[in-house]
Formats: sequence, C-alpha cells, structure tokens
Amino acid sequence: LPNWAFSRALAEFMIEQQPGSLSSSDSSGVSSMDMLVEAILTFPTVVPVLWSKANVNVDDVVLTHPYFQDATIADSSALTHMQLVVQLFVERHTPLYRAPEVARWMQEGLLLALESIAQISTAQTRKRDAQNRLCTYVIPENISRHVLVADLETLKAGLPEDIRTAESFAFDPLPPKDDVNVYKVLMMGGGGGEGDDLRMPGGFQIDGEYYDEGDLEGEQGAGLLQRIIDLIGLRIGGEGQPEDPGTSSDEAEGDAEGEQ
Repeated sequence: LPNWAFSRALAEFMIEQQPGSLSSSDSSGVSSMDMLVEAILTFPTVVPVLWSKANVNVDDVVLTHPYFQDATIADSSALTHMQLVVQLFVERHTPLYRAPEVARWMQEGLLLALESIAQISTAQTRKRDAQNRLCTYVIPENISRHVLVADLETLKAGLPEDIRTAESFAFDPLPPKDDVNVYKVLMMGGGGGEGDDLRMPGGFQIDGEYYDEGDLEGEQGAGLLQRIIDLIGLRIGGEGQPEDPGTSSDEAEGDAEGEQ
C-alpha cells in the first residue's frame, strides 16, 4: 500500500538524520532514498497530491507527467481503491512532509525517480502491478469503515453507492453482512443470523419479548435486571442460577405474624 511504502522511506530518513543511529542502509545497503524512489515508481499517483499539499517546490511540468497520472477510468463519480488509500494517506500524513529537510529529500528522490522512468519498461511494470491490485471499485470494508469514522466528507462522496446507502450506525459503522450479535446468542440462544436481530440502540429481547431502556427504571427495572442476570447465569453455566420461586423468609415471617 502507498502509505506503507512512503512511511517506511520517511521513517528510514528520520533515522538517518540522527547522529550515530544504525539505519537499514548500514546493514542491507538500502537507504531511505532508495526506498523513496521505489515508493514513487510503484505508487506514482501519490506524487501530484502529496507534493502539492506539502508545498514541496517542484516544476508543474513534472507533476503533470503522464507517469504520475491515474489510469483512465470510465466511472469518475466514485473513487477506486487506489485513489481512496492515496487520499487517506495524504490527509493523514501531509504535515510530516512539510519540514524543509524532508522537502529537499523529496525533491531529490523525485529527480532520481524521473531518471528511472526513462527506463520505461522497468518503471511501467512496477506501476502496472500496483494498478492491477488497487485500481478497482471493490473497496474493502475496513477501508470504508475508516472513511466513515474519519468523517472526511470528500472521501465519503467517493465511496461506492452500495456503501454510502448501506445500513450503518454510529456505534457500529457498516456492520459486516455475516454479523453475529453475541448478546442475542447469549440471551436467547439464537443464531444471530439475518433477520434475527432487531439492532435497536438501547433495545433488547428476552425470550422473544422486546424491551427498551425505559423498562429498566423503577421497581420493574430491578426485577428485569435480576431476570437478565439469571438468564446469563444459565447460559454460561455458572453462578447466577435462578432461585426457587418459593416462599421467602420474609414472607414466611409475615404469614406467622398474621396467624398470631
């Protein structure tokens, strides 16, 4: 992924700036510059977005180079997996690339990458491999959830329509299609399958009867809570077994006083 490729290079660069630090280049011969060039060649569409947003001084002719442009896609109303992760990465990480020493490192790396792009066969192979994996409108659920939770409106608008219109909750963004409600399984022994879960915030069922949070108030609520505790005890096979609903000691004393 582009965020890993560029972040790894930047982390290595920061290590190299510390006097006496042991960097990867000392043991493997791979420097932060090598990592940066590799990241640029593999994920070139990061360049126009990140370089511009980080205010790195570079000629506009370079940023408009065909190699750094997105593949031609018929449907422009939604973002591809590649575009989504690139935009997320840039939104999150741009401040790290605004330091003057980092900007100079990025400028040098871009020039070295341009030299490699001249060897078109090698560079195009790297770019094509990345595009084959990520230039798709099939967006993983975890990426979609990240966009929804991050509340980035411009990226939300680029999600596929089935994701934008899917059932979602603030407490459970984009529930998985094979969702299993562990509370339902515990309380009712149900399978938690489709249509088996009301998914109402603050609401719950006990033995097929529906309650809401208001039912937990007052004396009735105390009894209901005890019932829940007893049911959980039965389900997990431990403490909390329901007591024998026989005559309590208080009731027995009351009856004896009445007879007297």
